[in-house]
Amino acid sequence: MVSKQIGVRLRAAIESGSFETATALSKEYGEAAVQELRAATTPQGRIVIAHEAAAFLEDRLHLARVMRSHIAAQIGAASRLCCYANIPSIDQTWFVEA
Repeated sequence: MVSKQIGVRLRAAIESGSFETATALSKEYGEAAVQELRAATTPQGRIVIAHEAAAFLEDRLHLARVMRSHIAAQIGAASRLCCYANIPSIDQTWFVEA
């Protein structure tokens, strides 16, 4: 199987929302998969490696989409909450002269 250690780090990066790190690790994972494909001695072995790598990356892509959607929802909720927050500003100050 393509580098399990890279896969564990990739999943952790996605789950933590560190998408820049995940992008770099995806590239590293792809390079490791290519090395394993070149090292495979049989066509059947290359097929297995390619299928495993593709399935793993598809799962990580799905996870990344779910995490980004969740983060977007949190940002949206936070931006709506700030509209109702009691934040003092110059625009909300009243000056009364008698």
